Amino acid sequence: MTQKTKILVVQIGKIGDMILTTPLFCELKRLYPDSEISVLASTKNSAITKKLSTVDLTIEYNKKLFSTLKLIASFRRKSFDLWVDTKDEYSSTSKLLKSLCGPKKSLGFNFDKNVFDVDLKNFVVGEHRVDINLSPINYLSNEKKLRSVKPNVDIPAQDTLNVSKRLEKVAGKKILLNLSAGINTRDWATQKWIEVSDAIDSGCNVILTGQEKDYESINLIISKSVRDKIYFIETNSIFELAELIKQCDLIVTPDTSAVHLASCFNTPIVSFFHNVDWVHRKFAPLSEKQIIIVSKEENSFSSITVSEVINAINSIKL
Repeated sequence: MTQKTKILVVQIGKIGDMILTTPLFCELKRLYPDSEISVLASTKNSAITKKLSTVDLTIEYNKKLFSTLKLIASFRRKSFDLWVDTKDEYSSTSKLLKSLCGPKKSLGFNFDKNVFDVDLKNFVVGEHRVDINLSPINYLSNEKKLRSVKPNVDIPAQDTLNVSKRLEKVAGKKILLNLSAGINTRDWATQKWIEVSDAIDSGCNVILTGQEKDYESINLIISKSVRDKIYFIETNSIFELAELIKQCDLIVTPDTSAVHLASCFNTPIVSFFHNVDWVHRKFAPLSEKQIIIVSKEENSFSSITVSEVINAINSIKL
């Protein structure tokens, strides 16, 4: 019996980073259908790969010394055929793990020293984070090209059922306003959300969602809104949020993991980005219908106006 090719992909970033790495898993399985794909994930993003059909094993990484030593020992015993790390910024952790674990062949981005056997800088086509994550496929397939592979998440049936039940009362077109911003510099004023909600076509349902810290703003928006069709839909996992985005006709959101979930389902999107050129080129939504609104500031959305957002919503034909 032919031995399976053992591949490890290192992705110890945030949830959004893992979502944008999912095309790589899909393409690796396409190239090596009988391979065993393992992912070294962070505790923050491991939920994504634990549910993915294209990933055989998820290993959570934490920086505690004893855990790291155990991890290194198990990796050395496993003797990976291929070590893939698509982080295109210098990482002492990536360098240390690869150096100590001794894979047969390694792919990654070299900086001051040649840590990896293959420097992926030579195989990147395109500027998006997905393009960067797919650079190993360009090397392995010996075919250097731009690959239009969308991110994907596998939503558990229970999460789909939970969201569907919450949406039973909401009939017709659904426009989702996601207040969850991740960091304070991506917050948008509650009064502006109220004005956007009120200006949306009265025939549409407005759905509000966010994290627990956003609930006060969400309740205020609902209490101040003049519209009848406005709802708060709670999501208790990244998969419930994914299902909610999947079932909506349009999402309006700051730059956060919701942008990448919309890309998974080709959900039309209006997204807010800071005025940092490389950020919106690297992390732009991949939905066919999408508009990016860029603030005038590098660390605030305060310059984004209600009229800009409403015009963007109206220009996306649902």
